[in-house]
Amino acid sequence: MLVLVYAGWISYVITRNKPVDFYVYYSGGLAVRQGKNLFDLTLDEWIDLGGFPGIADEDVPYPHRYPPFYHVLMVPLTLVPPRTAALLWAAASGLAMLASALVLARAFPAPHSDLALLAMLGLSVPVLAAIHAGQVTPFVLLCLALSLLAWKKDRPVWAGLALGAGTLLKVIPIALVAYMVWRKQLRVAGAALLLIAFVVLVSLPLVGADDYTSFLRQSSALTRADRLTINPPNQSLGGFIGRFSYFLPAETSTYLWVIRAVSASFVALTILICWPPGDFSDRIPMEFGLIVATLQLVTPFAWHHQLHLLLVPLAALSQRMLTDRRSIHLILPILAVTILTDIHGLFWHQLQAWRPYSIFVSTATYGTLIIWGTLAILIVARQTRFRASVPVPASTAPQEE
Repeated sequence: MLVLVYAGWISYVITRNKPVDFYVYYSGGLAVRQGKNLFDLTLDEWIDLGGFPGIADEDVPYPHRYPPFYHVLMVPLTLVPPRTAALLWAAASGLAMLASALVLARAFPAPHSDLALLAMLGLSVPVLAAIHAGQVTPFVLLCLALSLLAWKKDRPVWAGLALGAGTLLKVIPIALVAYMVWRKQLRVAGAALLLIAFVVLVSLPLVGADDYTSFLRQSSALTRADRLTINPPNQSLGGFIGRFSYFLPAETSTYLWVIRAVSASFVALTILICWPPGDFSDRIPMEFGLIVATLQLVTPFAWHHQLHLLLVPLAALSQRMLTDRRSIHLILPILAVTILTDIHGLFWHQLQAWRPYSIFVSTATYGTLIIWGTLAILIVARQTRFRASVPVPASTAPQEE
C-alpha cells in the first residue's frame, strides 16, 4: 500500500516539476563536467548551466551550499536529462525511505517493529515533503539506519562506512562520528573518516583546489550562521527563537546570541546525558537517537522535510514500547511527534496568519523537543537504576570487638 502511495506521489512531483533541490545537486554535477567553480558563478551563470528545466529564475536556489566533493557524486546523474534524472532520484528516494524503516526494525528488534515503523513512515508528512523537494535526506536516513544495524551486528567497519557516506551527503552526521570516538568505537569512526578523506582526495583533481578554497571562504555565508533564518519551514531552535522578532523587536545580534546560547545549552545537556565517555556499548542505540534529535534542534536551520530523520529516535522509542509492557505510555510521545510534525507540514501556510507568529508555526519544533526530552529521561533513568544496582564495596575498616 505504501509503495502505491509513494508511486502516486512521485508521479505528481515529477509531473508538476517540483524537485528543485535535486536540480541544485544536478547543476553541481554539470559544473564539474563543464570545469566550472560553482562558488564563483553569478546567478545567471548558475542558471545557464542548464540544470533547472522549467523553473522560473526567481525560484532557483542561490548560492550553492554543498561542498565540492558532493558535485562529483552527482556527475553520473548528469548523463541523462534533468527531468529523467529527477524521476530516478525520486524513485530511489522512496525506496530509500522504505528500506530505512525495515533496516531500523532490524537494528531495534521488537515484535511487529517493522509494521510500527512502516506505519510511522506512512503517516509522516516530512517524508512526502523530502521527496517533493528532491532532497538528499532519504539517503542520509538510510545511511544512519545501515550504520546502526552494522554496529549491532558487530561489523564496525561497515558501520563506519555507512556513517561516512551519510556525512558526505549531509555534513551534520559528522557529530555522530565524533560520538563514536566518545564511545571508544574507534574502528567505526576511523572507517567513516577514511571514507570522507578518500572521497575528498579523489575529488580534488576533478574539481580543483580552488573549489574547496572558495567553499571554505564562503562557509559562514553558506551556513547562514550570521543571520536569522525565520521562515516557517525552519524548525530548528534558531528558527523558533528568531521568529519572536516579529513581535519582540531587538537587534539581530541579540537574537543570534540567544540562539547560540540556547543551542550550546542543548549540546552541553546532551553531552552530560551521555556522560561519561568510554566504551559503554549498551548505551549507544538510544544515545544515537538522542544525538539525531539534538542535531535537528541546534543546527542553524532544520527544514521540515528533513525531520523524517527523527525516525531513528522514534525507532528507539518504539522498541522500548513494544518489548516492555510497562512502557506502553511511550505511544503518547510517538503520536505527539507524528501529529505535531504533520500539523506543521500540512497547515503552516494557514498558521502564518495566527499570532503570536512563532508559537503556531513551530509545532514540529515542539515535536522534536518532545522526542529529545523523552529519550533524555529514559537514558538518565536507566543510568540511575544502573548506579543504584551496583553493590557498594564492603568497608575494610577493622571492626570493634
